[in-house]
Amino acid sequence: MTDVIPLFNQGSPDGFCETPTATTIINAARYCLVNQRMGLVVGEPGIGKTTALRHFTQSTMGVHFVTINPTLRTLHAALSHIAQEIGCYPGGRARETYEILERGLGRRHGRLVILDEAQHLSDEALEALRCIHDETRAGVLLCGNAYFRTRFNNERRGFGQITSRLGIRIVLEHPDAADVDSICTQREVHDPAARSFLVTQSRTVGALRLVDSLIEMAAKLAGSAGAIRVKHLKDGLRMLGGEA
Repeated sequence: MTDVIPLFNQGSPDGFCETPTATTIINAARYCLVNQRMGLVVGEPGIGKTTALRHFTQSTMGVHFVTINPTLRTLHAALSHIAQEIGCYPGGRARETYEILERGLGRRHGRLVILDEAQHLSDEALEALRCIHDETRAGVLLCGNAYFRTRFNNERRGFGQITSRLGIRIVLEHPDAADVDSICTQREVHDPAARSFLVTQSRTVGALRLVDSLIEMAAKLAGSAGAIRVKHLKDGLRMLGGEA
């Protein structure tokens, strides 16, 4: 398969910021698409997993982004939802939907299915996805919270079939200072003290999501003609319920 991934567009109309962490996440998705492999991306909330993968999906041909929630834990519910998201009509039973999904992915060369919040999937649903991957060679990228990685421990009995197929595993513990720097540059936060404050806040609950919210709040407090300063960020943090 070619390693050139055609894009619908080269810009970022959604305001996406290509931080170093986002680049790592996107490269994992690209690897699974190009090499038709399974992969795993796990990390703390707010680190940018969903944002990066949505951007990749919107800008890359042959990719489907599917969000899993607790109501989709069972085998049939999960397979039906995935089938609908890739444009197939699910069947009335799990076996029928499995075969429909298998046919739908099998006839589309270079397909990748990204499953966000995949920690909600049951072991049975994950095993079915592994079988579909084996039959169709479609790429599958599982994305979930930090705890999700424990389900892929090599010592876990009965789960080796999936673990052995993970061609790439990305574990993201916290944002890098360079991630905050990229966001500050895009959002025109130039004050060194303000940038340092945001780096500190990125290591707390909320991570880069909190950084983005603080910049948005501080920009309103600073006004259209003012530069964002630490004072604005601290005031914004207090307004968001934090302690500055």
